[in-house]
Amino acid sequence: MARLLGHPEAPDAEPGSAGRRGRGGRGARARHVIINVGGCRVRLAWAALARCPLARLERLRACRGHDELLRVCDDYDVSRDEFFFDRSPCAFRAIVALLRAGKLRLLRGPCALAFRDELAYWGIDEARLERCCLRRLRRREEEAAEASAAQP
Repeated sequence: MARLLGHPEAPDAEPGSAGRRGRGGRGARARHVIINVGGCRVRLAWAALARCPLARLERLRACRGHDELLRVCDDYDVSRDEFFFDRSPCAFRAIVALLRAGKLRLLRGPCALAFRDELAYWGIDEARLERCCLRRLRRREEEAAEASAAQP
């Protein structure tokens, strides 16, 4: 099986190339990857994954085979360099804001504890949350702990 993702230092095995020719048939390799989380699609440069604050996405660069790849994501479309994750698209939109603007905010709608679980899945430290949002998360955690302690 051909290497799915290569190391950036190997010029003939650029990340995301999957052994196919890029635009114009000049042998150019794919420079971008598509991350699809529950239908929320985000296009990222492969180089950006090396400095990505999402540990799970950063691990994509190191994958060498399909089995290894499926330990990081739920599915992969080799023809489009599209990685699929069966996770909350709503939470992922907030996480994309971290990638674009460097700020991570707790969303109003979804459960704060479910969002915390999404952060853990993607490998994001809760401390990256804006201070007001981190306080809100801690408050929800305390409320959940009190509720579970009150149950017989």
